[in-house]
Amino acid sequence: TLFHCKAGKDRTGIVAALLLDLAGVPHEIIAEDYALTAVCLAPLMEELRKGRPMTVSPEQYEIHLGSPPDNMIVLLNHIKSAYGDAEGYLLSIGLKTEQIQALKQRMIED
Repeated sequence: TLFHCKAGKDRTGIVAALLLDLAGVPHEIIAEDYALTAVCLAPLMEELRKGRPMTVSPEQYEIHLGSPPDNMIVLLNHIKSAYGDAEGYLLSIGLKTEQIQALKQRMIED
């Protein structure tokens, strides 16, 4: 399964979080993984800072570029509250049980 987005942290982070949740990874670990984005993508973030739109303040732009673990915890808690878990969310957006099981199998096979 391949997925990505422009900066590699927001849409990618959400998809990664859903997949990791399907695989049974604890939410704290998923959030720590998301926070690593700030380290791994530091050079890209510097390039994005240079292209900041003048209509956005530097402080607001930094919020946009960040990947604090608390944001991921909020997302995962919302998914849990609204859908039960990642599987419930994926079912609600139209994935079939067989597709979800195939993803799980790929994630947890030896």
